[in-house]
Amino acid sequence: MESNRYAINWRTIIQNIDIIKAKEINLYPKKWRKNLKKVLLVFPNRYYIGMSNLGFHTIFKKINEIDDVICERGFYPYPVSFETKTPFNEFELIIFSISFEIDFLNVIDMLIKSGIELFKKKRKKPFLTAGGIAITLNPFILKEIFDVQLIGEGEELIIEFVKNFFTDKEKIYSIEGVFSENKEIKRRIYTGNYIAHSTILTENTEFSNYFLIEISRGCPYSCYFCAGSHNYRPYREKDYNEILKLFENFNGKIKKVGLIGSSVLSHKKFFDICNYLIEKNIDFSVSSLRLDKINDEVLRLLKLGKNSSFTVAIEAGSERLRKLINKKLSDEKIFYAIDLFIKHKILNLKFYFMIGLPGEKWDDVEKIVEIIEKIKKEYLKNKKYLKHLGAFTISVNPFIPKRNTPFFKYPIDKFDILTTKISFLKKRLKKIPNVKVQVEDITKSYIQCLLSKDDGKFLPFLIEKVKKRISDKKFVFSFIDKIEKM
Repeated sequence: MESNRYAINWRTIIQNIDIIKAKEINLYPKKWRKNLKKVLLVFPNRYYIGMSNLGFHTIFKKINEIDDVICERGFYPYPVSFETKTPFNEFELIIFSISFEIDFLNVIDMLIKSGIELFKKKRKKPFLTAGGIAITLNPFILKEIFDVQLIGEGEELIIEFVKNFFTDKEKIYSIEGVFSENKEIKRRIYTGNYIAHSTILTENTEFSNYFLIEISRGCPYSCYFCAGSHNYRPYREKDYNEILKLFENFNGKIKKVGLIGSSVLSHKKFFDICNYLIEKNIDFSVSSLRLDKINDEVLRLLKLGKNSSFTVAIEAGSERLRKLINKKLSDEKIFYAIDLFIKHKILNLKFYFMIGLPGEKWDDVEKIVEIIEKIKKEYLKNKKYLKHLGAFTISVNPFIPKRNTPFFKYPIDKFDILTTKISFLKKRLKKIPNVKVQVEDITKSYIQCLLSKDDGKFLPFLIEKVKKRISDKKFVFSFIDKIEKM
């Protein structure tokens, strides 16, 4: 049964890869030469997700900058490289770039499909390592699989690691940011000038053919639940002149730009960046907006950049709970921003909320509905002016405790309580005109919680889940008591 499941249809895989690659524009093509050392960089999720990830772009470019090394890419579920269709098990070094805890399961699946021994103590080759925010948050869960793991920011770390791997492998264990079982975990912080940006443009991503550029790293705010805020400290703004140089380097190739950062409006030169792009007739968008940073000039520039919809994170329905989670956003600031959205005829908004936050009461859940109702009323009052009412998308996600954050010690809400809250919100929010509700599957949230908090003791069960194709629901219900106590 297992061999049938992992039977590989090579023809279909190669056809799919060729179709996707034909639509790529590589901004940094590297010439293939004889005797180049090959490294495989794998994003254990779909191409669509992986090529939307700036961290993956950055590591791919940095490895290829090493003179005698060539880097190839891999994506789930294909067990071969994208560049030469080489099977995974023929590489000497494989590096996984992992952004989501749920992708730990895909790592296991890909290794089994590739015929690679899972456990490092039994495996002779290839050498397996991994980095990315999910690894920085929890390097314990797959410690029996990966030979070493890369903790923190990778711009310099990856170059040191790869160079030493091929010249003096023993030196890799002394590099700052390299974690093995018998070593203290130390996060590597990048302090150089490199600006993360798209290295390959493709329409097959969440940001179709956008040139993505990280204008800041970290966050000047410190919401207690936020992994990004606490694991990318200190807050750093990218140099304005260096940002412009990047745009100028690719003049003619860039039609659309995505400005990336946890708080892009906080960048001191945000207005100047926008004005530059407008002058060059380049459309641009932002990853999300902080409502308390919005003003007339911000919205004027964003509309000139051809933005028609915006994403905002309110997180909690009540001001009381927002204070508890250190989300410094008052009701007054929210509705001031809503008035500005209406003034600028911005019709389509996506709101993020969390449920099950530490300190949450039932009243806080009800206030999520109340605040959306109030916002909708403001739009209805101005319907003649707006002409069209647009649409609201309400994204509701359960709180999941993350390592290295002040809220890591708190458990996830009980399964039946989350179910009740979500049912209530769906029922009430769907009654509001032009509102779409998106809710994360609770079973997936529970798996994320397990993967976030586990120190490795559940690895045998994760392997069993993958091998036997155990459903998320059946798997979660096997451990629901343990997860709720984690």
